[in-house]
Amino acid sequence: MGGDYLRYQQFYRAAVTDVTASTSADPTTTTGGVLARKTNHTLYIQKINVATTVDSSATLLFVDSSTTAPKSIAKTKASPGLGPIVPFDFGPTGIPLTEGEGLDITASAIGLAGTIHVEGYYKLTKGAADVSSSVFSG
Repeated sequence: MGGDYLRYQQFYRAAVTDVTASTSADPTTTTGGVLARKTNHTLYIQKINVATTVDSSATLLFVDSSTTAPKSIAKTKASPGLGPIVPFDFGPTGIPLTEGEGLDITASAIGLAGTIHVEGYYKLTKGAADVSSSVFSG
């Protein structure tokens, strides 16, 4: 199954990261975003794994970095518990975020801590491909 995920990451541009969420701060302000936005690209999220090390009644919401209408793709439950990893698996093709946006985390409150692993890939959008090909066609 890992081969299918890696095939997309190798064909397009892999986007893989690990982030630590602290009990004393909103992860959005400490990380500055989980995965950066890229102009003319769409970020596809394949997997998000959350390993909680300090439990609280807070939730983590995974959204794109749009400031007008952020697209929400996953949310942990309040008090997810310690131990097992909370997996969000969107399959090898992944779930697309808004074009040109990155992935952010927002927390409902401070107190929840853990490690977050994200896998995905950046894909050049059709609009960008059309523009670049028309530049060289004349």
